[in-house]
Amino acid sequence: MNSEVNQNIISLEVNLTLRDYKKYIFGTSFSSVLSKMIILAVIVLLYLISFSVQILRKGGTIPFTVFILCLGFSLQPLIIIFSANMLAKRIYSANSELSKTQSYNITDYGITLNTTNSYKNVKWEEVFKVIELSEYFLVFTSPTAEGAFVLPKRSFINENQITLFKQIITQNLEKKKLKLKS
Repeated sequence: MNSEVNQNIISLEVNLTLRDYKKYIFGTSFSSVLSKMIILAVIVLLYLISFSVQILRKGGTIPFTVFILCLGFSLQPLIIIFSANMLAKRIYSANSELSKTQSYNITDYGITLNTTNSYKNVKWEEVFKVIELSEYFLVFTSPTAEGAFVLPKRSFINENQITLFKQIITQNLEKKKLKLKS
């Protein structure tokens, strides 16, 4: 009888802060919207500025409507950032599980989450995708942002443990499910 010994085990104790959760919400839900809104705002502002310059060259005055449009497009990205921060704070405050210690065991078979009130075991076949950000790994168990484990890199003991984590997910997930930094 041939039995495999699982030698790759990573145990993490994760304490998510409000800052962590804000970055998670912003990175998963608002970053693409914000970048598109900034691009649109810049294009519209450039058009309105060139329109205003042409009016001023002819000796006219800038209509109040143009001024309000410029102001509105300038403030739009700030409103989105403020909304993302408020949403994250409200969700984090309402869900006491987020601020409690989350214990993860990561093996060649999958990832297990233990908290004071819950237990979740996810096999690698059930993982939708894994994304590496500068400070975090996001392990999605569904296509939506709500189905993700947030693993701050500071929770890993050292760089070797991060390397082992990358090795485990690379061996157990299809390449198309991985977005890792080099």
